[in-house]
Amino acid sequence: MRRRLLGAGHPLAIRNGSLIAGIRPPVGNPFGSTPHPGSFYRVGGRRKLAISRAQETRTQVLVLLATLAPALLFAIGIAATLKDDLADLEPIRNLENGSTLLSWSSLLRDEHRESDTLRTGMKIRALGYMTDGDHVPSDGELVREFYLLPDAGHVFHPAHRDADQMIAVHLDDGAQVRFSPRSLVWVWGSLEILPGDADGTKPLYALERAHAQPAEKGDIRRYFH
Repeated sequence: MRRRLLGAGHPLAIRNGSLIAGIRPPVGNPFGSTPHPGSFYRVGGRRKLAISRAQETRTQVLVLLATLAPALLFAIGIAATLKDDLADLEPIRNLENGSTLLSWSSLLRDEHRESDTLRTGMKIRALGYMTDGDHVPSDGELVREFYLLPDAGHVFHPAHRDADQMIAVHLDDGAQVRFSPRSLVWVWGSLEILPGDADGTKPLYALERAHAQPAEKGDIRRYFH
């Protein structure tokens, strides 16, 4: 079979007598030079961003910080607002005025039985944290009634309000105190043991004709252990 030669003007004609002759070798590195960090280069026909190791490490650190930041802020918030729990502390000294220094554990009731160490009419002096009662006063408001608790809670969780670990404070006639939530205070007065359920929401104790004053944190270690 005779081959037919293509004319010079034919689009498929090979110039310079060879197919290879029409192909020019690439100039420079066919794979391209190493790109600048942060610049674009081509891989397989697509543009990709070159990232240096320093940038990659920085990104990993930022991701790690973003992941740990909420937990870190949570821990800092608790540590900054956490106060001493008085529930398990016991008095280490007697008071000179004849009042009984209250141990919060003595208020605990088991199966609706009243404490065998306390009785209505006892002169009690209690150290605890001020909180709102039936009425929610504003900070700094002068009040005659509030609740006393052995625990102040913290910024992410309010204090527990167990019925047998709450004392309703009713100040004496003419006595007032500025309301300061979660503040440590001394309260003294006449104890009243109230009926009710230890699993309820109302205090099982009250201090009548009471007086109150701010306490110092050092009072905890001075009077309790």
